[in-house]
Amino acid sequence: MISGTFRAVVTATAAAGIGITAFGDRSLLVITVAGIAALFAIGWPTLLELPARRGAVVVLALTGGAAIAALLVWNDLLYVAVVLGVGVVAAFVRELVRRDGRPRLLESVSGVVTGAVVMASAAGWLAIGTGQVSVGLLLVGAVTLTVSSACTALPIPGWFGSATTIVLGCASGLLVGWAR
Repeated sequence: MISGTFRAVVTATAAAGIGITAFGDRSLLVITVAGIAALFAIGWPTLLELPARRGAVVVLALTGGAAIAALLVWNDLLYVAVVLGVGVVAAFVRELVRRDGRPRLLESVSGVVTGAVVMASAAGWLAIGTGQVSVGLLLVGAVTLTVSSACTALPIPGWFGSATTIVLGCASGLLVGWAR
């Protein structure tokens, strides 16, 4: 099993990648978000130890890819919501075609549906648009997520670690937003 520290570093790196590519061409941001979505689709079923992981990866990857494509084609989050609805239906259909006796059915469905929500939300990074204000918004979100993820890797126990993560994450976002 992968440690929480490793997951925190990967998350911080991915968020930093979004922050860095926000300054470049939009296609770089699209590639970065699609890459992160692909990593999530592969890692989420393993993290949750879902049964029949291969099917979960397929549903999540298709949901993420379709959400990003829908946003790029129509530039409207309405179609991303439609993709999410289809992804939820696909999670149930996936369970119907499983041939392993369907152990842990509830955990499997809820895990894939939750993953589909996260995958559709990935398109939100792209929905912000282009321009200086959009870059600032992307940067604030990416820095806040990077700092918060990095804080979870620190060996601070209990509620104090949670409070530290919240305070430093919010402070970093506020600082970047103010400076930008």
